[in-house]
Amino acid sequence: MMEEVAMEPKETTTDGAEAVASLDDAATPGGLPAENVTEPAPASESEVDRLRALLEEAKHNESQWKDVYLRALADHENYKKRTLRDQTDQVRFANERLLKEILPVMDNLERALSHARPSAGQPAIHREKIVEGVELVSKQLLATLGKFGVKPVDSLRQPFDPVLHQSVGQREVTTEADCGCVVEEAQKGYLLNERLLRPALVVVGKLPEISEGQSAPAS
Repeated sequence: MMEEVAMEPKETTTDGAEAVASLDDAATPGGLPAENVTEPAPASESEVDRLRALLEEAKHNESQWKDVYLRALADHENYKKRTLRDQTDQVRFANERLLKEILPVMDNLERALSHARPSAGQPAIHREKIVEGVELVSKQLLATLGKFGVKPVDSLRQPFDPVLHQSVGQREVTTEADCGCVVEEAQKGYLLNERLLRPALVVVGKLPEISEGQSAPAS
């Protein structure tokens, strides 16, 4: 009979614990061995101080720019208020120069009226003197208005113009030349720099109606 030979198990090179440890060592980031992985070095004191200084500088710059913005905003608001005030004053005092020019005319008119009224021990002046004084005042006033581009509309004996004239009535005339023309000026019209400021109120001439047996007026 042949003898049975018992076979002994071969020895393993590593046990289970060593195998797990080897697996843990292999499971490093990027598959690198554990000895090749390095942790970030803590920041040095000088680096912290530098970053803190940069932060303080940024805060300081922010405060400065905020002050600049607030001052610019305040200046803009003041400019808007000043512009609005100037525009309001310009509207309110737009006629200041004209009124200053008219005041001397009012002075002369008051003087003429003062001389026309009788006073204690002083008789009233003659009618001719009053008319003469008023005419001088009227001429002075027209000259003053002319400085500002105002001039009267020439209406008498002129053909009726609906742009410049406004008819307030009609009057019979004896000649055809006066027909359709202004024969009376109830109120003078004025132009301002060649633009109509106020139309003239006028009476327009017309020929009388011709009845049977009457002849037309001579031209």
